[in-house]
Amino acid sequence: MARKNITVKKFNRSKNVSKCIPNRKPLPNKPISYAVFYKIPTVKVPQSFQNDYCFVTTVKALGPELAYLHMQGHNWSPNGEAREKIESLGLDHTSMYIGDLLVEIETGRKLIVDIVGFEIFVEGKQT
Repeated sequence: MARKNITVKKFNRSKNVSKCIPNRKPLPNKPISYAVFYKIPTVKVPQSFQNDYCFVTTVKALGPELAYLHMQGHNWSPNGEAREKIESLGLDHTSMYIGDLLVEIETGRKLIVDIVGFEIFVEGKQT
């Protein structure tokens, strides 16, 4: 039985990661500080940063993707340490997920977690 030649296309991480955020720059050489905001549970479609989000913590990471990974419950609260804080803030989730925000502290740019990657948060323009 003859073997077929199979061509394997290499995954170019840097090219594909750049699709996560419009006009994405390459990963920085030094960590970026992010303020982490979780969407208030009663809000279905966030429209207002001031009214629809609650500050959770700050993190430093080499890009928003790594900040998102850091904010997964099994990473930043592996034994449920953050549960009490989350409940005291009126929130219902420990892990960052769709609709939550990262704010670049230096620039003020707001990034909303989307199904794949992030989108720029524009006040009153979410769908």
